[in-house]
Amino acid sequence: MMQMKHVQVIMGIDDVFFYPDYRDYWERLTDFLKHHTKLKITLFTVANYRYKQPSRLRKFLHRHANIPYPSYKPETFILTRFPEFIQTLSSLQKTGRVEIAGHGWTHCGEGTTGAREFATLSAKEINEHIVTMNTIFEDCGLPKPTGFSSPGWEYNDDLFSALEKMKCTYVAASLDTTTPISSKKQSNQAGIKGLALTHPQRITKHLVNIPRNVTLNADGPSRALEIAKNNGIVSIHAHLYPIGVSNSLTEDNLTILHTILTELEKKYIVKYLLFGDIARANL
Repeated sequence: MMQMKHVQVIMGIDDVFFYPDYRDYWERLTDFLKHHTKLKITLFTVANYRYKQPSRLRKFLHRHANIPYPSYKPETFILTRFPEFIQTLSSLQKTGRVEIAGHGWTHCGEGTTGAREFATLSAKEINEHIVTMNTIFEDCGLPKPTGFSSPGWEYNDDLFSALEKMKCTYVAASLDTTTPISSKKQSNQAGIKGLALTHPQRITKHLVNIPRNVTLNADGPSRALEIAKNNGIVSIHAHLYPIGVSNSLTEDNLTILHTILTELEKKYIVKYLLFGDIARANL
């Protein structure tokens, strides 16, 4: 009898904060975790979310008149305003199945850069944003994150230096959910291009990149199964809310996620991990 192969599966969810109008998306996630008791998730959390999806008119005005994109008022979504949400986050983290990672202070760029918070900042400003993010987490009783995903997939050496200074050990700095799978393929869709598509890769002395290579879409489990077949890490990418994205935690997308996990478990011995687990094994 042929022995089943092992596969490592991780999942990262971006834009995690509390948005009262989308409370059902957060509740869907917590319900999903109750039913999939082995799944582990890394939540890339925004400390004080301000980015507002611009209308077509505002995009036009920005493009042709250099008018800044709109943003939410500074304290609208700051984590400290929502103690029940923080309590749920803390409870989930204590189970060992959820990890809180950083996804910026505001997720909002300077004036004309939209969701790319770190696109135009100086080294000093980048460090201030990372320190402020960590301070808000600590004010909420959350541990200082050891991982980071940059809003808008913006990365540079100054950001890496700031993250290393804060004792971060990993970044989720590359996304590719379309390139055909093989063990030697590189990620070339979003974030840092040229990094390994299905395996972690050290990018600085103290930082490991952990790629994302599967998203919640109509392809179902086919890409995840192909990654597993090629001995890669299945790294599922999603967003919590439907703010300008198609891979948020809608009922349809969670059905797709259920199918992906079910099909993997039929054919492989699945080991669910956090992004931090992968980083610790590769440093």
